[in-house]
Amino acid sequence: MNIAEPGKAREKVEEFIDLLNELEEHELQIIEMKWASLEGIDIAYEDREADTVRRKIRELKPLIQDISKRIKPDSYLNTFKVGDSDWITNVKAGAEELIGIINLMTTNKEILGPESPALAVRGLHP
Repeated sequence: MNIAEPGKAREKVEEFIDLLNELEEHELQIIEMKWASLEGIDIAYEDREADTVRRKIRELKPLIQDISKRIKPDSYLNTFKVGDSDWITNVKAGAEELIGIINLMTTNKEILGPESPALAVRGLHP
């Protein structure tokens, strides 16, 4: 469960969550526009914006999954596919849990110190 730079890992996971929130907002707006049946609304423009966010999510996905596999091997984040049912909600929950674990790792290091092997003095040179 080692991460070389927990702070950087946390930043990337937070960036990922922000993208998920942005995509979710785009999708809600598109659904609202379709239900409202308002003429003159350029849904294609909204789709292009959402496509840009989806591309960024796909680009960041391998890194987030690598971080997740190292921290929590059984996480949904390790196997999700964009488009799965409720994938945004499930991925956000998994990513938020990762941030909690990373925060815990950082706090533990600050309080307990780094994990390192203990050497017995008896085995050293006289």
